[in-house]
Amino acid sequence: MNDIKFGDSKPLSNHIYPLKVGGEVSSLEISQTGNGARITGDLEATGDTYASIDKMYSGLIPAYSGMIVGYTALALEGGDAYSTVGSSYACPHSSLKLTFTVPPSGNVEIFLSVYAEQVATGRSLFIGLSDNSTYNSIGVAYEHLVFKGDETDDEQIQHHWVITGLTAGAVHTYHPGWKASSASGYTMRWGGDVTGEYAPFIMKATALPATIHTT
Repeated sequence: MNDIKFGDSKPLSNHIYPLKVGGEVSSLEISQTGNGARITGDLEATGDTYASIDKMYSGLIPAYSGMIVGYTALALEGGDAYSTVGSSYACPHSSLKLTFTVPPSGNVEIFLSVYAEQVATGRSLFIGLSDNSTYNSIGVAYEHLVFKGDETDDEQIQHHWVITGLTAGAVHTYHPGWKASSASGYTMRWGGDVTGEYAPFIMKATALPATIHTT
């Protein structure tokens, strides 16, 4: 077997030395201080790779910040569904929900996509987040005006909430609740199995970094 040892030549930079195999310089360079390494060429890992927990908490690992930690897609290929919007916040159905695990940062972005058909002129549409299928707001800061048409306008609603300070590792389930400025002002629609119907109902949770610019 070929001997493997540190190269005895001058380090290339920052105390990084090439490893030698059988007297020949390999594609792997390792630092004698700290834990730095550099590879020239492709890297193949046959086992799992892990990031240190402190870097994950700091949001420094790109594969974690930005990772989707929960996803719901309803009526991908089934018949279309709808919900009539009343004048008070209500969750339309227990199946319209998103379950996710809180990332190490404690911060997530919640996204919702659903089609809004305005059936009465000049009505406002509001959507909030509930922690129960019977509407129970997670806070007034998460109840938002998302659309107002001046006539009977329709819109594909694509809305975002930013939620911070959650406990890492906890599992949450959120339901959308909606209301209009007057009863029967909107009908929410999603799904379809023929040409020209509606997009699926989508909710997703995306991990955010620990530090978020808010001022």
